[in-house]
Order: sequence, then C-alpha cells, then structure tokens
Amino acid sequence: MKTTHYNYFTLQLLQAANCFQFTGLDAFYHFVQAHQLKDILVLTGGAGEISSFAVLHNNALFRTPTFGFNTLEDYHTSVQQHFPDAAVFYEAAAAGYKFFEDYQLVKEAGIADRDIFEKIKASGFKEGFKDYTALLQGGNPVLPEINEPSNAFELYTFATTNGFENYAGFKEALLKGFTNAQTYAIAKDQGFPSYADYKEALEKGLRGFKELEFARSKKVRDRQDFNRLIDLEFLECDTCTHDEKVLLVLLSKLEQGKRVSINKLKSLFIKMLEDYRYADTVEMPLWFKFSLPDETAITAFLLKNEQVKKYGHYDADGEFFEINRMQDRKVVIDGSNVAHNSNGNSASKPSVSNILSVIELLKSKGFTEIIVINDASLKHKLTDADKLPQLKEAAEYIEAPRENPADPFIIQYVKRHHCLLVSNDTFREWKVQDPWIAENIDFYRLAFMIKGEEVLMPDLK
Repeated sequence: MKTTHYNYFTLQLLQAANCFQFTGLDAFYHFVQAHQLKDILVLTGGAGEISSFAVLHNNALFRTPTFGFNTLEDYHTSVQQHFPDAAVFYEAAAAGYKFFEDYQLVKEAGIADRDIFEKIKASGFKEGFKDYTALLQGGNPVLPEINEPSNAFELYTFATTNGFENYAGFKEALLKGFTNAQTYAIAKDQGFPSYADYKEALEKGLRGFKELEFARSKKVRDRQDFNRLIDLEFLECDTCTHDEKVLLVLLSKLEQGKRVSINKLKSLFIKMLEDYRYADTVEMPLWFKFSLPDETAITAFLLKNEQVKKYGHYDADGEFFEINRMQDRKVVIDGSNVAHNSNGNSASKPSVSNILSVIELLKSKGFTEIIVINDASLKHKLTDADKLPQLKEAAEYIEAPRENPADPFIIQYVKRHHCLLVSNDTFREWKVQDPWIAENIDFYRLAFMIKGEEVLMPDLK
C-alpha cells in the first residue's frame, strides 16, 4: 500500500465532547486510511510533550497514543520493515539502517563497522544465512561439522577467514564437504567430487580423483601399492598375469650371458614376490593376479612366452635358463644427453656426430635394436643439423612432442621394455617422484664418454 502523506496540526486538548480512544496505532492508522483523512492532530500534554494522534470525523474526535512515533508515516514504515517498536525504529534510523533484520544482525553480532555490514550483504551472507540455516534443519548429510554460526556475521567471518569471497562459493564447497577455499580449489582442480574422496586420496597418498577411482576398482591400498601395480601394468606383455610380469622383470635383471638353474631362478622369483607383501599384514595385495603356482607352471611359461625370448631361453633338458647377451637387448639412446657429450650442459654445442659415434660403437658390439629419443628443440641447436637424415637412417628415431622434454618418454620406454639406456643423466629429479626410477633406472643405464672420435662405455662387455 502506498504511504499517504498527512498534514499535521499540533494543539493541546482541553475538552472534547465526543472523544473516542483507539487501543493501538494499527487500528487508528487503518481508520484514517479507510476514511481518507489527511489532517492529523498532534495532541500534547501539559508539559508540551506529544501524547496522541487524533482526527476529527463526524463531529467526533478519534485518538490514539503515539507509542513513541513522531508521524504516522514513520509508523507505517516501521511496520513494513518489521520493526518491533518506535524506539528500535528511530535507533536504527539514526545508525543508518532501514530494515529491522539488518539492524538486528548489527546489534546481535556487535558489528561496529558499517563497511563490514555492507560486505556481508554484498557477498550474499545476509540472505545466505537463512539458506544455510535451512540446510542444517534439512539434515543435509554432506555438510561438514563446524561450530554452528548463530548469525550472518559469524557465518561471514568463518567463510572469509577460510578464503571464501561470497556465500555462493562457500555453499558450493560446503555441499561437497569442504570448509576451506584453497583446499576446495585444489581438490576441484584434481577432479574430486567431495571432501570424503579428497581425504581418502590424501590418506592413501594418491594424486587426483582418477587415481583414486582406479585404486578403488583394483582394491589398491596406498601409494606404494599403487606404484607397484602401475609399474607391472605398464610392463610390455598385456596378456601376462602379475606374477608372470614379476618373473619377466627378474629375467631382465639377470647377468647377461650366464646360466641360472631352475631351482635358483625359482628361489629368486619367490624372494621377488615376497617384496609385494604388505609389511603389516604379510598378505599379498588383492589386485595381484597369479598363474605360476609351482615349478611346472614356471617352466611352461619360460618355454612358451614370447616376451621371455627377449631375455634368454630355457633349456628343459638341462633345467637352466640361459640369459641372452647384452647385445641381444634393445637399447635406447638419450639423444639430447649424448648430443651434448656427457653432461647435458646447455652451454655446450650439441652435435649429431656424437649420437652417430655412439650408434657406431653399439653396432660394433652387436646391438641391432637401437632407438634414439630426442627433445623436439634439439634440432634447432645442432651444429651439424644436416646430418639428421643420416641419424634417422642409422637407428629408429623418435622426437618428443613440441615443448615437452624427452625425459618422461625415455623413462616410459625403459619401464615398458626393460631395455638398456645410454645416458649420463642420473634422473635425480625423477627419482624423487617415482620409486621405480630410483630403484631401477641406474641398473639399465649405460654411462659413456666421447673423446674426439673415441666413445668409451665401460659397462659394455
């Protein structure tokens, strides 16, 4: 209803023949509205204080106590804005607040700074508190346990202290179980749909929701368990069970050109399998699949599996496994490292000739499967780039994608094929990130030195 503007006349009431008293301002206000009266009498007492509002109608005086209001417009406004009485209405107005809910929040929360109140409103926490209260009353099961705020200011303080800028962002995180904006941003970036998932991944040492989903599907217990599974899954031989892959890894680490009896091989295999048991329960992982229960199954695998042939062959009559010569293995050349001649120093001048010299040595020692993996940027730094076609003729040539270092591709190749690696790079930073690299890369790595036209590689026999 539109507020009516009244004309006020102040006078002292001495005597009135027909005088009627309303019990409250509400009834008086509606009476005035109903009869479209605009002239309001302001009656004062003996001391001159305002005591009543009154109107003349049909030769009678109708009056009501003011209840502390200066005008009927003030009364109407206070009713619209839900103020309980005149004292609070004028106190709020003096402080600059138009709505009772705003002023009530300020009083209850003890907010002294008007700017803080405006921030609470602008960031949505004033209205958001009602929504938050409804969420609590609805018994939302995903809401995290926090000290329950009693007003919008406390909710705002809790949220902003934890990095949230507005209620919408706070609610989004809260409904997923998060109470810290930074943590939520990290978890969201890693694909976690809830804090429970994020917490589980942290406890297991996993990175990202995809890793967690994979770990759950495979019944992986923790990060160490996860790494062991991934290392075996990544190994070339997609149809092999996990114990068969462990046996292949064992064969890749046996000394080249030697013979190992089946009993010795079985003993080494059992010892290697024991490394997969959990230290606390002495149980094998639930994900670990077996197909080699005894010596008969082991010898059958050695005789029939194609991957075994990369490392040697089993003599059933002599009951021994003869390991291939080193020269029968694949070998990967860290092209950038070799091109820079040993130290990978960016200040040195890389050349194709260095790589060709290493390839020539390897071929002279009997190696036939030689793969060169280079950084994409290397070709722009070579002093003899015109020899690249010659390099591609001499060996299988692989170039890492643009703006990507070759190291991860080299490491993945060695991991999958358990082949040899020519490089003086110790992969120190990678060893910190991946336990497999720390435990295995140096076993497969062949160090080298190029002096003039001579290539020295002491690990070659």
